[in-house]
Amino acid sequence: MREVIDGVRPVADGVGLSKVVNHEIPKKVLEEMLQVMRGFHELPKEVKAEYYRNIAMQYSKHAHKLGVTLFELLSEGLGLKPDHLIGLDCANGHLTVGNYHPPCPELELTIGVGRHTGNTFFTMLLQDNVNALQVLYQNQWINVLLV
Repeated sequence: MREVIDGVRPVADGVGLSKVVNHEIPKKVLEEMLQVMRGFHELPKEVKAEYYRNIAMQYSKHAHKLGVTLFELLSEGLGLKPDHLIGLDCANGHLTVGNYHPPCPELELTIGVGRHTGNTFFTMLLQDNVNALQVLYQNQWINVLLV
C-alpha cells in the first residue's frame, strides 16, 4: 500500500493527472458503459428524453467507490490522514457526463468539445480507444496517451 501512496504523491503535488489501472471496476461494466454512451448519443432526440439503462447506475456505483479510494490515496500522498478529503465532503455527490463524437472522414472538420477546464475537484475519465484528450500543464497543452 505504501508503494501506491508513494506513486500518488507526484500526482497530488504536480501535474494532477494519472491513469488508474487495476481498479475494481469490472472491464465488462466499462465496456458496456462506453457502448451505452455511444448508443445513447446516436438515438433521436425524442427517444433520448425518456432513455434509461441499468448499466449507467452500475457504472456510477463502481466509479463512486473508486473515487473514494482515490481521495484516500491522494490524502495520504499529501501526507494527510486517509479520510482527510472525504472529511471535507469531497466524495459527496458525483456527476456522470457523456460526450460522443462519431468518426468523421474529414478530420479538419472535427471540433470536439473545445478547449475547456474542468470545474470539479477531480475528474475520472472513461475513455475509449481515441487518443484525443489534452491537458494544460505549465502553459502548454500536452496529449494524454492511452497505453
